[in-house]
Amino acid sequence: MKITIIGWYGTETIGDRAILAGILQSLKNSYSDIEIKLGSLFPFFSERTLSEDAELYTEFTGMNIPIELFNSKKINELDDALKDSDLLIMGGGPLMHIHPLFMVEYAFKKAKKLGKQTVVMGCGVGPLFKKIHQKSLFNI
Repeated sequence: MKITIIGWYGTETIGDRAILAGILQSLKNSYSDIEIKLGSLFPFFSERTLSEDAELYTEFTGMNIPIELFNSKKINELDDALKDSDLLIMGGGPLMHIHPLFMVEYAFKKAKKLGKQTVVMGCGVGPLFKKIHQKSLFNI
């Protein structure tokens, strides 16, 4: 199973890191063979945190899951990841009134158009002060 995970990676909090570990464990429990592409707003930062958390991920999943990073702010990299995936996950961070929410909306629309499965895992919702962000959340 080829999986693309997007979210607020690159701005990781300890909660985002824990959510990613939980998502990996859940995926490992559901699929015997997985490939992960992780979209990051700032890949250089995510590269460091993935390295720091590699042992935790191995402990949670019982296996070494390779994670390929890409820049989710670059539309061509996001499109390539989506085309090559079976499943898109928005995982980690709240769906809230920040500009990158539109990237998530775009990714979900594109994935659905390509016939890919989509899911939101480990995300809160809000705050959503502006109608434009509320509409984006509804579209997701």
